[in-house]
Amino acid sequence: MRFAHVLTAVSLAAVLVGAPHVFAKPKVIGPNPIPERIKTGPIKVVLEDVVRLPASMKAPPSKPHFLAPALDGSGRLFVADQYSHLFVILRDGRLRDWSAIDMYLWLKPHFTSGIREGGFSGFAIHPDAARAGRRGYAILYTVHTERAGSPVWDKGAKVFKSPSGKVHHVSVLTEWRFNSPGFHETSLARRRELMRFEQPDQDHEVGQIAFNPTAKPGDADYGTLYVGVGDGGNTQQPLVEPFRVAQRLDSPFGKILRIRPTPRQRTRYIVPRDNPFIRRPAALPEIWAYGLRNPQRFSWDLKTGRMYIADIGEFHIEEVNIGRKGANYGWSLRQGWFRSLMESSKTLLTLPADDKKYGFTYPIAAYDHDEGYAIGGGYVYRGKAIPALVGMYVFTDIPTGRLFYFDTRNLGQGGRAEIFELQVMYKGRARSMTEIVGNLARVDARLGQDADGEFFLLTKQDGMVRRLSPVQ
Repeated sequence: MRFAHVLTAVSLAAVLVGAPHVFAKPKVIGPNPIPERIKTGPIKVVLEDVVRLPASMKAPPSKPHFLAPALDGSGRLFVADQYSHLFVILRDGRLRDWSAIDMYLWLKPHFTSGIREGGFSGFAIHPDAARAGRRGYAILYTVHTERAGSPVWDKGAKVFKSPSGKVHHVSVLTEWRFNSPGFHETSLARRRELMRFEQPDQDHEVGQIAFNPTAKPGDADYGTLYVGVGDGGNTQQPLVEPFRVAQRLDSPFGKILRIRPTPRQRTRYIVPRDNPFIRRPAALPEIWAYGLRNPQRFSWDLKTGRMYIADIGEFHIEEVNIGRKGANYGWSLRQGWFRSLMESSKTLLTLPADDKKYGFTYPIAAYDHDEGYAIGGGYVYRGKAIPALVGMYVFTDIPTGRLFYFDTRNLGQGGRAEIFELQVMYKGRARSMTEIVGNLARVDARLGQDADGEFFLLTKQDGMVRRLSPVQ
C-alpha cells in the first residue's frame, strides 16, 4: 500500500529550489501493531513452591503484590499483601506468624483495598535501615489507598489535588519509624505522611516506591526515593487519557517522582538539586521523568545501575523503557513506537516524519495484546543459581502469568530488544501459569528479587510465593 503525500507551501518551495521535503501522511495501524510473535526461548527454569500467604481480611487467598529483601543480611523477605499485611519470609522459607505492618489495623476505617489497584501497594526500606546511628535507621516507607473523604490526620503531608476535581480515593505515601530494623508492630515509634494523591478514578495510581539499590553513600542518588505515579485512570472513558496530565509538568500524575526523605527531621523530604525540572517555572520540582500511563514497576540492574521502567499500556502496547532523567515517554501522544489518535483509545498511527523534534523516549522492548494484556515489570537477573539468565531482563504479563525475557547486552537494531518466552517447569513437567494456579481467566503474576539477585514469582490467584530455580 502506497503512502499518500502532502505538499505544504514550505515543501513546495523546497521542491522548486531543488531540495524536496515530502512528508508521508500518517498511516493507521491495524489491530495487530506488532505482528511478530514472541518465540519460546531456549532458557528453562523450575518453579518451586516457597509459601502460601495465609488468608487476610477474611478473604482467602491473600494477594502477594510486592516482594523485596530486608537489607540487613538476615536473608529475610518482606511481602506486601494487597489486602493489608506486610508478611515476613525467613531464609528457610518459613512464614513468621506475625505481620510487620497491618494497614487495616493501623488505618481503619479509612484503609480500602476494594478497588482495582488499591490497598497496600508496596514498600521501600531505607538503605540505612540496618545501620544504627544513621538517620534512616529502622525506617520503612509504604504506599496504600484510603477512601475518598478520609481525614488528613498528618497536616505536614503534601497534598496533590485530583486533576478532575472529583476524588475517587486517595493514595498515601507514609514513613514508618521503628525501634529496630525488624519492623515489628510492637516496635513502631512513629508514622508520618509525606504525600497524598487525590485519585480521580479507580486505577492508574501510585504503583511502586523504591530506592536505587546500586547507589552508594556519597552518591547523588543515595537515599533518594523514586515514586511511580499513574495518570489517574481512564477506565471506560471515551478518550485516551481524559485528564490530560501525563504531559503536564505541573501535575504529578503520569510521572516518576524523585525525592529525598528526611527521617528524624521536621521537614518530610527535600527535592534533590539534580532533579531535571527543579528550576523550570510552574513545573513540579519532584518530577524526574514524565509521559507515562501506569508505571507500576521499575527496577535497577544490580551490575550496571541501569534503570528499567515497565509501563502498562492501553488497548495495544505493553512496554519496557530505560529510565532517564528528564525523559518524556510520550503518553498519551505515543504508545510503544506509534502515535496515538487522541479521539480513540483503539487507534494507532505511524510516527510523523518530523518525530525527532518532539524528543520522545521510546521503549527498548514492547509486545502487543495478542501476547498479553498488562506488563508486570521485572528485573535484570544477576543471581548465581541460573547462569543462562544472567544479563536477561525477566518480566511478567500480569493477567496471563507468562514469563518473558530479553538480553540487555544485545538490544539489536535501533536499540530494540527481541523478546522471548521463558520455559517454565513445575512439578516435573512444562506447564502454563494458568494451569499452575488453577485459574484459566487470570493469574495476577509479578516478580520479586532477593538480596542475592534471585527471583521469586508472586501469584495473587492462589496466594503463592514461588522461587525460580535451575533445571537439574
